[in-house]
Amino acid sequence: MDQHGLPLKPCRPEWLDYSFIESCYDYDFVVWATYGMARSRGLFPRARYQVAEKMLIQLPAALYHLSLVVVDGLFTGFDPYGCSRQSLFGSAKHTNHWSTTDPWEPVPEPYASRLNGNTFEPVPFTRFNQMRADAALAVPAAARGVYLGSRFVMRVIKDNPDQTAGPYMWSTANRMKFTSFPVRCSAP
Repeated sequence: MDQHGLPLKPCRPEWLDYSFIESCYDYDFVVWATYGMARSRGLFPRARYQVAEKMLIQLPAALYHLSLVVVDGLFTGFDPYGCSRQSLFGSAKHTNHWSTTDPWEPVPEPYASRLNGNTFEPVPFTRFNQMRADAALAVPAAARGVYLGSRFVMRVIKDNPDQTAGPYMWSTANRMKFTSFPVRCSAP
């Protein structure tokens, strides 16, 4: 990417095995868009840092292995968790627990000690009930979902309230063009 004038820095966690992922794709470039682990802090001139709750839930059998995002209204969704019968649950409204534009502001407890945990653990401050109620408005069977646990991650998102969440576009020295599509998330 450097030869094309893109200011990207490699950030590949040592614990992640990329061999399978790389064998599945045949692209000229792959940009790994990941949650904002420690190395992403301070890389962007204008960014918002958010602690987001990712939930593992058990949905009724009729919803096993389904992926659904409701974008008209409450913007909530669930995705299969691998080949298991569990699902990952998310919401633009309820996922974010803490937010800052200062890349060096310390993450407060109870989130700091839980960031990037290896397992989903039940927490007393989950927003599962609110998310389940919102999801049930679009998918009534989601009302029977059961909370299994949470993980917390740091997101880095575009912070420019004067612009829409349209695509970022880069032009390179040799006139190649790259586009990425950011998601606007609401602050808590």
